[in-house]
Amino acid sequence: MGRAPRTGRGGAGGDAADARPVGAAGRLRRSPGRARLGCGGGGRHASRGPDPPAGGPRRGRRRDVERDHRGGRTRGSGAGCPHGGPDRSVHAGPLRGRGGGRRCPERGRPRGGAVTVAVECRGVTRTFDRGRVAPLVDVDVRVRTEQLVAVVGASGAGKTTLLNVLGLLDQPDQGDVLVRGRATRDLGERGRARVRARQLGFVFQDSLVDPRRTAEENVALACVFSGMSRADRAARVTAALRSADVGHRAQTRAADLSGGERQRVAVARAVVHRPGVLLCDEPTGNLDEGNTERVFGLLAAFARSGGAVVLVTHDLDLAARCDVVLRVAHGKVAAA
Repeated sequence: MGRAPRTGRGGAGGDAADARPVGAAGRLRRSPGRARLGCGGGGRHASRGPDPPAGGPRRGRRRDVERDHRGGRTRGSGAGCPHGGPDRSVHAGPLRGRGGGRRCPERGRPRGGAVTVAVECRGVTRTFDRGRVAPLVDVDVRVRTEQLVAVVGASGAGKTTLLNVLGLLDQPDQGDVLVRGRATRDLGERGRARVRARQLGFVFQDSLVDPRRTAEENVALACVFSGMSRADRAARVTAALRSADVGHRAQTRAADLSGGERQRVAVARAVVHRPGVLLCDEPTGNLDEGNTERVFGLLAAFARSGGAVVLVTHDLDLAARCDVVLRVAHGKVAAA
């Protein structure tokens, strides 16, 4: 019988279910200071099969797998992340998504092109003022990966309420929000904060960057909150700033950046930890036409790369360029 792979202390955590063994023989044994992940022959996380006879060929391929005690992410040296980058080692091969392909734990899209649901509302109702104001009533919304979804509606209709519920910033009175298929209603505040920090990104109308810090330092804060390892931060921050076309301003204090540059720094901060979903509340509301195009281009590129974007906007021309347009009115959300 093959030996189970040993686990060690990894980097930033992910969804604990990603590293859980499957099958009747799968089990997790813990000893002081070290955990062992034991999988039987039917477990999909077994790193190698039974030992071959002496002198015979070895069946299977050995893969070193680690389990992060804090978050459950697996590490393997044999898998490549479809998103590239210097942190390819954090993506373990045995993980699988709904489409059957290997899945990168940083994103909701399996390898192989299968489309999955990134975030979903099921029967969500949210009321205020003791039920007299009801911006969301029995709402069902499903946002898939590789989708850029616009949310439109009159002021006060409930667009921001919907965004806050999807982003776990507000809890519905009824119903549930699922992030990558995982129900969140019964999570405590710490659990919801963990999901927000690791799987969601936010961009608001105001960039909310710290004017006393440099662009690089502002983006690095998101790495800290998401639990990213110190060794990965510098490369991730540099890549995010370059992708947002502000790499040349990395060492400039935010107070000395233009409004468009600060908003692009905010986008870099939102995507640096590679979330599955980007939630944007009027991100172009304070920008001129040129910077609006640049920020919208960044959001569209994020969706094309396998993420999902929900964009609240009053700009109907911008909404018309999105894959899906949802209108919020009278407590309901429907395709526009």
